[in-house]
Parts: sequence; structure tokens; C-alpha cells
Amino acid sequence: MRDALRALKDYSSELEIIISNRLFGLSEEEAEKLHTNPFMRKNPPSNPHLIIFNTSNKGLCGGINNYNIKKLKEEVRNLEAKGRSILIYTIGKKGYDYCKTAFPQYLHNAAPVMIEFRDGMNIDFITKEISDLVAEKGIANSEVIFTEFVNTAVQTTNSFILTPLHGIKKDSKHGFSKYELNDDKFEILTRLIPEFVSTKILMSIFENATSEQAARMIAMENASNNT
Repeated sequence: MRDALRALKDYSSELEIIISNRLFGLSEEEAEKLHTNPFMRKNPPSNPHLIIFNTSNKGLCGGINNYNIKKLKEEVRNLEAKGRSILIYTIGKKGYDYCKTAFPQYLHNAAPVMIEFRDGMNIDFITKEISDLVAEKGIANSEVIFTEFVNTAVQTTNSFILTPLHGIKKDSKHGFSKYELNDDKFEILTRLIPEFVSTKILMSIFENATSEQAARMIAMENASNNT
């Protein structure tokens, strides 16, 4: 699991460098056209704010689900205070069960999205569902809540804005990619931006799952030591 997470982080960093380098040097016309992309455009704040909410399927993994739930509750309160429309897409049974009771009016899922990590698994359906949701609902903003894996002993609740993409700077000094791409800059961007969004979603899922494994291991060790 940790190897997969490390690989995803490396891949995401490389994509960010490539996208940044391609953003630098676009013509004004190309830049304007690019910002009609559903992952780049700024939709009206009256449109829904999407929260992608990660939890585990089961308990016995310390307090990571409770901390994520606390973060979700804070964000929902903030959005409600601003009069924003809210959609919640849950990943993990614990989050689905909580939202079904606490926030049924905002819950997008008709059923829990549960991931069982195993050889040959395919979780591309999640990134597709979220990407389609952003495009079809004209999402104003989307954010991801998850548990970040720091190390075996430390996991912390975190969040980031997913769309519209604004964290990638149009900067010629962002770094140099080890790959040389000779295709048209605009065409490369239209292909890589959805890939980058999907990768960020997958990273949050793997961060959460890796944190869950570490927290469960520590919880079991503590239980054994207390017997």
C-alpha cells in the first residue's frame, strides 16, 4: 500500500510539472479556451459545492474516522452559513452511514462506495463518477477530505481543493520534466488535466487506506499491551 502511495505521489508531481510548463507559453486565446474546461473553469458560487469524503469501511482504526467526520461537520457548517448548495460524495462505509443520518439532504451516493484493496482491483469507476459529477453538475468548487499518512505513528485529517484547479502555477520555473513531449501544448493540457484530477482523487484514497492500516495496527498493539 505504501509503495502504491509513493508511486502515485511521484506520478502526481511529474504531471504537475508537465502541466505547469505547458501552461507557461500558451497564447491568450488558448488560455481563455482552456478555462472552459470543467476542471479549470470558475462556475457561479450558487452552483453546488462538492465534498469528497473519505473514511474506512470498518472501525477499530483509532480515531481517524471521527477526526474526518469532525472536519466534515465544520466544513458543512461553514458552507451552510454562506448559503451554499452542498453535495457529499462518500468513499467508505463509515462515512456513508454517518452522512445518511446526519446529512441525508446533501448525500449524493445512493449506496456506500466500498473499496477492498486486493490484487487486480479497479477503482477507476470512482474517479469517473466524481469527474462526471464535476462536469455535469457545474460544480462551483470541489474539495477532498481524507486522512493523510505521515508515518506509522502519525496520521492527520487533511483536505484540499480539487477543482477548479488553481494550485498549479503558470510558471516557467516550476521544474523540469524528465519526459519530452512534442505534441501541441494545448492538446497535451486537455489530456493531462483530467488525468491529474483523477490522480489526486486516487492519492486521497490511498492516503486514507494507508493511514487506516497504520492506525489499526497501532490500535491492535495497544489492545494487546493492555491485556
